[in-house]
Amino acid sequence: MKKFLGESKTIDREAAQRVSDNDAPETKLRKLYDRAQQIRYLSYEPAKTQQEEKRQNLRDNKSVADILKHGYASANEINLLFVALARAAGFEAAPVMVADRHRNFFTSNLLDERQLDAMVVWVRVGTKDYYFDPASRYCPFNLLPWFETATTGIRVDKNSPGLVEIPAPQSDQAMIERKGSFELDNDGNLQGNVHVRFTGQEALDRRLENSESDEAGRRKEMEDEVKGWLPTGSTVELKGVSNWKESGESLDADLTLKIPRFATSTGRRLLLSSGAFQVNERHAFQSAKRVHPVYFRYPYQEVDEISLRLPPGRKVASLPNPRVQNSSFASYEATSRTQGDTVELKRKLVINGILFPVAYYPALRLFFNTVRAGDEQQIVLENATTAQVPQHN
Repeated sequence: MKKFLGESKTIDREAAQRVSDNDAPETKLRKLYDRAQQIRYLSYEPAKTQQEEKRQNLRDNKSVADILKHGYASANEINLLFVALARAAGFEAAPVMVADRHRNFFTSNLLDERQLDAMVVWVRVGTKDYYFDPASRYCPFNLLPWFETATTGIRVDKNSPGLVEIPAPQSDQAMIERKGSFELDNDGNLQGNVHVRFTGQEALDRRLENSESDEAGRRKEMEDEVKGWLPTGSTVELKGVSNWKESGESLDADLTLKIPRFATSTGRRLLLSSGAFQVNERHAFQSAKRVHPVYFRYPYQEVDEISLRLPPGRKVASLPNPRVQNSSFASYEATSRTQGDTVELKRKLVINGILFPVAYYPALRLFFNTVRAGDEQQIVLENATTAQVPQHN
């Protein structure tokens, strides 16, 4: 690795061409990061036959300068290029070998280098440490793939070697936002449109999982995921997706939904749940006992805003009570109100932890029971001539 990263005038020239002395440190790093991600990712290409490899005649990279010369690299080589560019621009930088949480947790008393099966890049700006992975396809500048966070690694650097702790991400770095506009008929059927925005880790995950899929495959994957949020029998049609391959942007999808018998008729009344997207989450943590720790891959947020237009001749008899639940590891808020012939629902769920030991299970279960109770609250509609519309803000 030392030889591969050796000083190079080619790297010095490339860094000088990319950044300006007047650039702020973050601006410089962003420019160099973008340059590293312009390299062709051999690791993400389909396996080739012997004949295809012979035709392409791809030579091995012997140094970071070769990467610029050839225009292609394997995953870790791209990270080494970023290290070299950052150093050439005057930053302290080094590769860090980390334990990939996809496969294992780092064990400090296990002297086995095979634990360290992934690479990220450490860069110091002033007194602050930053970690990057331009070699992960679609990974934006300010993010690491979840399996390279909240883990331990070894910094490979003669000046400052040793163990380093890669910090856990924040919940606002993994968000799903859903904005729906729906209409309910007098038979209880619901239909309408929803815009779903995935940002941060949620966008990166879906891009990586579908990196080898064609358009039809990605379409089916998105429709199936949204259908999985809804009651059995629902139909989903994807109208469009933007930014499938744009690493620094949100992943946005527009869909139409139809949910038959979403509301239940009790004669003069219609009863419907306030949690349209949470039907299949309501069985989590029902067991009173837990043997193993609870593990979330990363902290996350869900934000829902729904407008529900009432059927002709109906008005609200009662709305769910506002719910607010805060704890050291999570928060939940759900509100509702009427606006003319429309019910507006808002919901936000935040999970701030990753690994919860068994001792924390009762508190975690209590929190999710509160969430479930809030999501299961009902909206009651009745004939417009008999109901007095309440307001909950």
